[in-house]
Amino acid sequence: MNFHFLNRNGDLARRVVVASSGALIGLLLLLLLGGELSFWNFTNALQLASRSTIIILLLFTSGVTLFFTRPTSKELPELLAATLLLLFFSGWLTRPFGLLQGPSIRGEILLFALLATLTWKWQRWLLPTALFICHGLLFLWFFQSADGRMLFSDDNPTFFYRLLLLKEHFPNIPFYNPLWNGGIDARDFFATGVLNTFLLFSPLIYTFEVHSIYNLLVALLLFGVVPLSTFAASRIFGLSSRGGLLASILATSSSLLWYRWALQFGTMGFVTSTALLPLTLALGYRYFEHERISALQALATITVVSLYLLWSPAGIACIPLIFLGVIFIRKLLRQRWWIPSVLLLICIHLPWISLFWSVSTVGNFLVSEEERSSYVAAYSEETRPEVEEKEVELQKPKAYKHKKEEISLKNALKHLQEALHSAQPLVWVFAISGILLLSGMARLILASTLIWLLAVGSFGPMIKPQLEFDRFLVMALLVGSIPAGKALSLLFNTEHPRLLASLAIGFLFAGVWSVGGLLKNRSVVPIHYQPEEVQEVVQLTKEHAKGGRVLFSGFVLHDFGGGHIAPLPVLSQQPIIASNPVHKLWRYQQVFPKEFMQKGDSGIDEYLDLMNVSLVFAHERKWREYFRKREDLFTEIGRAGKFVAFERKYFPHSYFFKGSGEIINQSTNEVKFQLSSPSAVLRFQYFPFLEVDGCETIRPVPISASITFTAVSSCKADEPLSLHSVSPYKRWKLAYISKGGS
Repeated sequence: MNFHFLNRNGDLARRVVVASSGALIGLLLLLLLGGELSFWNFTNALQLASRSTIIILLLFTSGVTLFFTRPTSKELPELLAATLLLLFFSGWLTRPFGLLQGPSIRGEILLFALLATLTWKWQRWLLPTALFICHGLLFLWFFQSADGRMLFSDDNPTFFYRLLLLKEHFPNIPFYNPLWNGGIDARDFFATGVLNTFLLFSPLIYTFEVHSIYNLLVALLLFGVVPLSTFAASRIFGLSSRGGLLASILATSSSLLWYRWALQFGTMGFVTSTALLPLTLALGYRYFEHERISALQALATITVVSLYLLWSPAGIACIPLIFLGVIFIRKLLRQRWWIPSVLLLICIHLPWISLFWSVSTVGNFLVSEEERSSYVAAYSEETRPEVEEKEVELQKPKAYKHKKEEISLKNALKHLQEALHSAQPLVWVFAISGILLLSGMARLILASTLIWLLAVGSFGPMIKPQLEFDRFLVMALLVGSIPAGKALSLLFNTEHPRLLASLAIGFLFAGVWSVGGLLKNRSVVPIHYQPEEVQEVVQLTKEHAKGGRVLFSGFVLHDFGGGHIAPLPVLSQQPIIASNPVHKLWRYQQVFPKEFMQKGDSGIDEYLDLMNVSLVFAHERKWREYFRKREDLFTEIGRAGKFVAFERKYFPHSYFFKGSGEIINQSTNEVKFQLSSPSAVLRFQYFPFLEVDGCETIRPVPISASITFTAVSSCKADEPLSLHSVSPYKRWKLAYISKGGS
């Protein structure tokens, strides 16, 4: 049978048939990834037949058309571009939590597509210029929206605080921080990945005040490091300059979830590692090539990979690359600098990994199967249940949690669909054809990494929900920008405008436009900047602490200006007590320990006295009413937003539980004090890794199930003494060499 109209001479008939084949594949993708077919709005489902019947029919017809058309590599992008036409008319663009949020976005897509058609003859230089301008516009829009206010959503203030601490104390981490909760082990620099952000921007951090440049660091990551890393990786993988530029803008607008993690959640460690992932893969790819790696290239690889691995789960994404290294070990051994590079990476990372493991509870965390909460909206009075309780056991709130799911293909597909619904459609539409257009090892590395990231991100949350493996889907979309850029570059490589190519440009710039709307807080991802109430809380704390600690009653999660309360001790220069300074609690936890709550009013007063609390803030209605009723002991002295401040009329005025002396200074890593007697018990939490300069003995003094004070004896009288942590090396030694552990 002679299908002469399917010849490869580029005639109109063949292009129509190829586009028809692409439309069938597009329908199949929409059905698999969207769950159902719909027209114009996702609520208008098309019930033509059962879902399984349609999938089987589409698989058969698309397979037949592909068999007879046998598209060339140059036709692959145009084949899948037909999916964009279906996306435009389907309900995909109206689904909730999508980057391109319809139905209004269709107007922007058409406008940009029309402009592309009218200016097509200049697109070879106009398109790259426009892409450059887009990065600058996103940078500008972000700072316009901030209007001089620091980003304050969720974990952003926490990461700001960690950067401040690292600026003061790096490399002497972890350490003892007496300004929080009577003394805590400041050790979360390893698990959160903040070290990579700190080291990457250390010249700026050491030169300027962190508060003044925090927004700049975030902007440089999102609109500088991401496009540069993706562009460099694209060039290494063999893409043209135009393909690299397209990949970089796709990475910058890869998904709504990306900006949710970056701007709303503020997980800078994850964001930095994800931004460096494309370049990490590309530099690893270089070692598989026949061309010799230079010493400078090896040094660049070690630097980038080291920064990338400082977010502890980052190594999981590189497992396919490591597996390929084992298979093609002979190729690697031909590279002169491969073994030295590996050895140097081990020497760099083994010390901090071993220290991290020894000082943290990560082992228990990994085996924990407890249901944990998602990043929910900020706790507010409107979202908390009103329940009748005993007068003192106030506001015993509900738990917010993700239920552990059954491991199944259906649930995995649900996670994948949620991520793709939030994505720039160009990424997942063209990534497959782009992979096929790449050659040799580049195709193998990117394909295996993408499949692995999608698998981990889809199945991981069901296996270990506490590890938030769904982030790997965000990483997959960013990596997928590289092959998608390759396919789009080929699609746009025509002398005359074509419908599908112009439509692709429409989607491309509509994605940038949507990110701009997100930056201006016109999306479903809320972005909070530091409100006035934060400074008001700081001012009240400074003025009324009066030599004691400041306690926040109830449970403070995102109530502090939309973010966590972590930086308050640094901002106010006062010691603070709250349920937890960072997001380590996945359900409501009262600041007053259980053993004191059970005693009623006397227990609460006892705890406040033990911790030398002079000022109390209450942001929950029932706690405000509680302190107001006890006006014989608490005086309301001011309000900052939802926080009402109460001064205690009577408190110990002393940080000495036993003995006497003077607190000279409390900083973020030590307590300086002076004794009037040879021994004393300090109202600071004890840890086995503490030491005191000027005293011969330090020991714990248990007070209750949750409080253990620090006793010092045989001390030099009337001389400055210092309570602080031993060095990181000594903590490592305690864990691995000595019998005791920290």
